[in-house]
Amino acid sequence: MNPNPSAHPDTITGPAAPWVDSALTLGRLGAPVTIVEFGDYQCTNCGAFARDTEPAIIHKYVDTDVVRPVWRDFPWVDAQSVAAAVAARAAGMQGKFWAYHDYLFAHQSGDEHSGLVTGAYLRSVARQLGLNMALFNGIVQPGCRRPGARRGGAGRQAVRRGALGCRARLRS
Repeated sequence: MNPNPSAHPDTITGPAAPWVDSALTLGRLGAPVTIVEFGDYQCTNCGAFARDTEPAIIHKYVDTDVVRPVWRDFPWVDAQSVAAAVAARAAGMQGKFWAYHDYLFAHQSGDEHSGLVTGAYLRSVARQLGLNMALFNGIVQPGCRRPGARRGGAGRQAVRRGALGCRARLRS
């Protein structure tokens, strides 16, 4: 049943869209199509999409204001996936989320459990992208996990809401 039949008899009002960190989006806010991608920086299928398909979508649809991609962390491979998600969000706080995202996928190992994504590696990516390392390290320092990138339970709920909580632990 239409909750507001006087507005338009064939219109069904849906739920409000969840909050999205603008650093995790590309394109125009009012684009008619939104693509929400749930990804893991160690997932080889996610990497193939990022390298082979996403650039064409960006060129053909995002650059023409038809599509607005939204990134959502879904770190399912292991703890290094969580660390990569946290690091990418820390880069986003300096306006470099997509550069960090693209770098991680462009240099991804063919083995999801390669052990490549260490704290030292993630910091080296930040340096290569010209991030302010004091700010970056202040966000991804050892000590606790960021709920927006954590797997399971409350972390999954936080990811759905785009949360960016406390500092994360990067292991070398």
